[in-house]
Amino acid sequence: GPDVMMAVLKPATADTVMMLGHNPGIAEFAHRLVAKTPMSGDFTRYPTGATLVVDFDIESWADLRFGQGITVDFIVPSEIAG
Repeated sequence: GPDVMMAVLKPATADTVMMLGHNPGIAEFAHRLVAKTPMSGDFTRYPTGATLVVDFDIESWADLRFGQGITVDFIVPSEIAG
């Protein structure tokens, strides 16, 4: 769940990290990461392939706490499928 995902993320050393997961865990993780959820109704559903880009004002991943994330972008496959 989200606490395990957080434990996996905190030791990261790269500036940018991609987390992949399955629902319901990844959706709950996304909800808990951000300070304010995106306005998209799809964020609540968090469909397959949903992608959340989040920025954090932290020096190191070890400083990360839930509720600190600033949403940069949120997109679902139906928005990009042609």
